[in-house]
Amino acid sequence: MQTPKLAALMVYLSATALAAPEGTASVTPDAGPGNTDFGPPCIMIPSPVNNCGMLMYSLYKVNLPSAWNDRVSALRPDTSVGNCRFYKDYNCYGDFFDVEYPGYSNLVTQLPGWNDKISSFRCFGEE
Repeated sequence: MQTPKLAALMVYLSATALAAPEGTASVTPDAGPGNTDFGPPCIMIPSPVNNCGMLMYSLYKVNLPSAWNDRVSALRPDTSVGNCRFYKDYNCYGDFFDVEYPGYSNLVTQLPGWNDKISSFRCFGEE
């Protein structure tokens, strides 16, 4: 059995300003329109990577913080996480899509229907 490792995921908001939840790093708001093309504000979310098979599958889901729920316009999984699956609903339910590094810089144009729709994700690690 392999030990789970953490993945890093960068997500970028479509909003222009947010207060950082207590206990997290603050985000710098962007004065420009939208936040596609990996512009700020952004947050790095550590995530367990599931390399252990289906038995541990349910342990490795990550819900976005409420301030970021349904507000993501770009995302970039770290090169070490392999494939990540992003869901429209919390707890990894509902419609989903898969992505690997370098991710999507503009969900509006690159993945129509997904801008401001992501609520949770899980990453599967490198095969």
